[in-house]
Amino acid sequence: MRARGLMVLGVVAGIALGAGAAQAQQLSIPQRLAAAKQQIIDLNADSAAVLLQSVLASTSGASGSQRAWAYSLMALTRIAAQDRPAAQRMFRQALEQDPRLPQDSIRALQDLDSQAEAVYQQALALFRGALAGPAAVPRDSLTVSFTVSDTVLGSAEALFPITPRPSRRARMVVTVAAANAQAGNILAVSDTLALGAAGPLTVSLRRPDGRPIFQSGQSYAFTLVAVDSFGMQAQRRWTMRLDTLPPGRQRELPELSESEMRPETLQVRSRSATSLLAGVGLGAAAAALPMALGRTELNKGLASDATAYVVAGSAAVAGIIGYLNGRRAVFSPQNAQWNADRRRLHEDSASAIRAANERARLRPPIRVVMERSR
Repeated sequence: MRARGLMVLGVVAGIALGAGAAQAQQLSIPQRLAAAKQQIIDLNADSAAVLLQSVLASTSGASGSQRAWAYSLMALTRIAAQDRPAAQRMFRQALEQDPRLPQDSIRALQDLDSQAEAVYQQALALFRGALAGPAAVPRDSLTVSFTVSDTVLGSAEALFPITPRPSRRARMVVTVAAANAQAGNILAVSDTLALGAAGPLTVSLRRPDGRPIFQSGQSYAFTLVAVDSFGMQAQRRWTMRLDTLPPGRQRELPELSESEMRPETLQVRSRSATSLLAGVGLGAAAAALPMALGRTELNKGLASDATAYVVAGSAAVAGIIGYLNGRRAVFSPQNAQWNADRRRLHEDSASAIRAANERARLRPPIRVVMERSR
């Protein structure tokens, strides 16, 4: 029973496909291509394949560009079926029908299936390789020269440039290693340019934090290797001396002096009536004191003597002067705030200079000097 059911399903499928093919024959070639594209959009790859097969039939009368587009759409049905090799073959047949397959068609295919671009590029590379035929190995040997210049890399620079000049298109590789490979004196840095890419090559002579990755005063071997598309190699080697130079340092700020600060305690005028009354009282007491004591030996001969009155006047004047020139200490919050801001600004500037000097110490200038070339 099961075998009989499968046979019935096969007959039904064959009838359906035959009906689809018959219906396709009633459409023009552009209509079939448009309908196939729509079926691909609707994820009906099998229906699209039926329409495309009718276009690709030898009796369809389709033009070369129409057949190229049909093969391209057919490639999408193969991608949908997870058959990339068949999709590549479809794209190659499309290119054989029309090598000028327009890029806008490829963009349309990309919109239909994200894998189309990659599969198409693979097919295109194979197609071009077939057109070019086997390449002849060049008779002349590969050579390479280079240009380097003695230089000083500042504290912000890390990359040392090397400009290679191969005699033909080649992949370029430069490596740097310690010339004597002594213990603790090993350096291994490199850079690579792809086949035919423009230079320069650059090698970094600093760690990510800016410190040099070599020992100052040592010599290092630079090796330039060129490899062309045929596997031929050429090599140049030379030695350069790497030195670190004294870093540029900023002068540190001196400590703030008292003369640069504002006084936080101010002396302000203060006229006190107490000092005035005290002075006048002392003057009056000085004038009246001899008579007040009631002793004749003190009063004798003073009736006409002005000494007591001079003393009394002096005491009174002193009281008045003390009243006029009185002072008292007052705290100034404005000057205190100005001093605090001044100290903070000075400390921020001093910290920035110390940090810059520390960075300069860790990232000294690098001098690169060629010793010999061979």
